[in-house]
Amino acid sequence: MTPKTTTRLGASAAALLLISGTVFAAPDAQSAELLAATVKAIQSSTSHQVIIDVVSKGTVAAPEGPRQIERRISFDLATAQPNKFRRLSMMDGVVAEARVSNGTELTTYLIDLGMYEVVPAPASLKALTSADPMADLSLLPAMLGTDKSDQLISMGDDQVYAGEVTVDGNKARRIDFKTKEGAAYFLLSPADPPRLDRIVMGEGESVTTTYSFKWADSAPADTAFVFQAPEGAKKVASLNEELQKMQEPQDAAVALQGKPAPPVKLTSLQGESVDIASHVGKDVVVLDFWASWCGPCRRALPVIDKLTKEYKDKGVAVYTVNIEDPVDVVQSFLKANKLDVEVLLDKDSAVARAYLASSIPQTVLIDKKGNVVKVHVGISEDYEKELRTELDSLIGATP
Repeated sequence: MTPKTTTRLGASAAALLLISGTVFAAPDAQSAELLAATVKAIQSSTSHQVIIDVVSKGTVAAPEGPRQIERRISFDLATAQPNKFRRLSMMDGVVAEARVSNGTELTTYLIDLGMYEVVPAPASLKALTSADPMADLSLLPAMLGTDKSDQLISMGDDQVYAGEVTVDGNKARRIDFKTKEGAAYFLLSPADPPRLDRIVMGEGESVTTTYSFKWADSAPADTAFVFQAPEGAKKVASLNEELQKMQEPQDAAVALQGKPAPPVKLTSLQGESVDIASHVGKDVVVLDFWASWCGPCRRALPVIDKLTKEYKDKGVAVYTVNIEDPVDVVQSFLKANKLDVEVLLDKDSAVARAYLASSIPQTVLIDKKGNVVKVHVGISEDYEKELRTELDSLIGATP
């Protein structure tokens, strides 16, 4: 599978670094007192369980005009002193990464890649969270006493206590402040000590980002810090080295662009023989390589399904090429995910090898002349939009 979805997670989160990147002027006394009590309660606890949902919604500028966005990142976090830690990172509800310390070993599992590495666990939560690439986005360093522990207390200009409010039927204490991106506010519970329930950034601006915190009342069980390798997961010495190795075949696949498409003669899921050469001079062809075990493929296939229906009468032939899954597995997968796509069975991966599809999903666009014009490896943030733009251009081209 491809590391692009991991990059996508980082790209979506980039706009959320407002919180970790700037420290502003001192707040008023009442807001400072409330936030100090909130942070102290978090830092004095020996364990935590919290789910943090981060949602960015609004309008962003794009070359074709303003575009609506809604991006969601979630963190399922658990900690226990001195150095037990679990973080699940999810993009649009799909887990992309797991990072677990049992106090002795720290395991990082990239679910999209099906690989994990195990290294000695750092001796403290401070060391664990400071080295965690997603720590700033989850605000964990600010909560656990690292060098950024005063962020919540001194975040923003003109920080003032705005009083008690009711949000979604629940009472909360609101603290308003300003950043260079616009108005923002905290919502704290009315309990004593207060609990951090929500942070809203960019209120009234083109893009608003909301952090919502769902705290568990009980301490995490010991099993929360046990990593159980899923069936088929591969243990590697270094995830960074594996990612570097994977980049080379991805570059090779992209190099197919501008060249004649390799032959594709396969049997469909219905038992019919399909030869994409029959489309030369008539249709644009889309090939999407996938497998049932591939996490990013589960996100790409609904897009392919949608485009299949929209472009079926516009001279576009869309085929999904399944790599080595048994027929019954393919059928069950399509049914479970409510997909209605044309599936070609690449039982020995011969076609996948011809298209250098060692990282999936891989989507290949072939023009009416039978040449490869675009190869998408992985599923990017703008995957659907890019495919539409490319297909519209190819449809209008002269064979």
